[in-house]
Amino acid sequence: MSDYQVLEMGGLDEWRGHYGGFTPEKSRDGRRVVDHELTMQYIGMTANAFEPGEEAGYWHVHERIEEVYVFLAGRGQMALDDDIVDVGPGTVVRVGQGVFRTWRALPDSPEQLRWLCLRAGGQELPEVPRRQPPRPRAPVPVELNPQDATLAAYERGARQYAERTTTAPAPEVAALLARVAAGAHVLELGSGPGRDAAAVESAGLTVDRTDGAAAFVDAQRAAGHRARVLDVRADDFGGPYDAVFANAVLLHVPRADLAGVLATARRACRAGGVLVASFKKGEGEAWTQAKLDDPRHFTYWDEAGLTAALTAAGWIPEQVAESTLPESAERWITVVARNEASASL
Repeated sequence: MSDYQVLEMGGLDEWRGHYGGFTPEKSRDGRRVVDHELTMQYIGMTANAFEPGEEAGYWHVHERIEEVYVFLAGRGQMALDDDIVDVGPGTVVRVGQGVFRTWRALPDSPEQLRWLCLRAGGQELPEVPRRQPPRPRAPVPVELNPQDATLAAYERGARQYAERTTTAPAPEVAALLARVAAGAHVLELGSGPGRDAAAVESAGLTVDRTDGAAAFVDAQRAAGHRARVLDVRADDFGGPYDAVFANAVLLHVPRADLAGVLATARRACRAGGVLVASFKKGEGEAWTQAKLDDPRHFTYWDEAGLTAALTAAGWIPEQVAESTLPESAERWITVVARNEASASL
């Protein structure tokens, strides 16, 4: 028999019904990995469909693979390092090695953005690395919402993040325990793998575990914990709580939005309740691939800026001080503040 295979993928209007990915945890609607279904040695191909306004939400790069994107329907954009290219029916984009890339369907696209991605390397694909070693800072265009992109990175990389995070509780746990009574009810924003929640609960406190990434919440539930999805951009956090704990999570909030998020946290806290949080110390903002393959966005703060944001939100700052540990690769600030007013704002 001649060496060929035939696969029917259906019409373009059926592509959104596909579901697939290179690994189970990275599977999504609107993707079909053709080389998982056909015996392909040197060429890989995916068939893809995005709804209008949908974004990849992540960047990727290849060290030894060349890709060609063939767009068949809809309107969208590709970001290639610092450049943005408009794409539509008939657009063909070749992306060489070492170029960071991402894509989206425009919100006003007249139909789904549909495309083929073909990739090839100099040797059989199973032997070709899918990624080059991460670089410290990856460019991300302003068209991508930093918080959405960061949340998507956690969704895809929840397991990897848990594996790369130390099991020792954060120093902020001790700061919290020193300021609340046994049996206190604590709201934790950004519970992640649940490391700090476990330490707080072992001290006799009750923790409402929350995270904006459903992947973290699902993992905690699978481990037997109660947890719920909560985006810090929500208008209501619930409560009232005796304390709000936010270790290394509010550092993803844009500078202009932090006071509003802190005000929502205060409304969730009882009069006399406490806020304990940590932030990265520095200037400006940046994207980094540390700990995860996909970039995350961080806002850096100094003590004066955090004090101003807390005060604007109605908190009474008790401690806003650098808390960098000797072994830490980055500088940190610990925040402790008190809600002296009523829970209503």
